[in-house]
Amino acid sequence: MSQYHSGDLLNRMDNDVASVSSSVLGWLPDLVTRLVQFLGALGIILYYDPTLAGLALPQRAGDPGGVPHPHGPDAPIQPAGPGRSALR
Repeated sequence: MSQYHSGDLLNRMDNDVASVSSSVLGWLPDLVTRLVQFLGALGIILYYDPTLAGLALPQRAGDPGGVPHPHGPDAPIQPAGPGRSALR
């Protein structure tokens, strides 16, 4: 520590504090703005169509929004043939 002058250390610390504080003060208002926008949009969707809001918000990671497959998750894919649709 004796190899640095006290003014150099204070200057570095002041610059670091200024950098961190400007960074935090930059993203905090943006976070609040985006949170209010999200909650407002969610409220509007819930007001007009709660089912659509439930489909748009997945319940857990990997869940496609709680929409069950009509034939179950493990249903085999049937090949298309005469008189059959390519859909399950």
